[in-house]
Amino acid sequence: MNKTEVAEYLGCSTKSVERYAKAGKLSVKYVQGKGVFNREEVEALKQELEMPVHRSLVVSPSPETRLSLSVADEEMELFATCAIAFLENQKNQALYRKMVITLVEAVEMSGLTRKTLTDAARNGELKAIREGRRWKFRPLDLVDFVDSLFDGNRKIKTHEN
Repeated sequence: MNKTEVAEYLGCSTKSVERYAKAGKLSVKYVQGKGVFNREEVEALKQELEMPVHRSLVVSPSPETRLSLSVADEEMELFATCAIAFLENQKNQALYRKMVITLVEAVEMSGLTRKTLTDAARNGELKAIREGRRWKFRPLDLVDFVDSLFDGNRKIKTHEN
């Protein structure tokens, strides 16, 4: 069978026959410069093409089942808030498990400013060590320092201020 005969038999264009051959669904043998297709392969491809294609049924929701946008937005906002809280909790748990934390991590953990923490470390109010120009803190010492701030009447700047 030549390309035109195959196209007529399959009920498609000659371009489609070329695509099937390129995709390996049909093999072509060239005899005297003309492409010849195997009849059994063409018949098998026709059977494959005639098989029904199963597509999922798309059902439009009824007005009763459709959520209003405000409810959907509220649910998305609640989900986002919960996800952020979960990630923050995971991050904080990881910080507490560390034996030594950096100044940046101490600021995140305590909510205090860099200046408050470094001043407290220099004054001896907060136990800390310096490695070169970097401050290192133990999470337990940081917790004790923050607790001591609430015991006294010391005015401090928080990270949010």
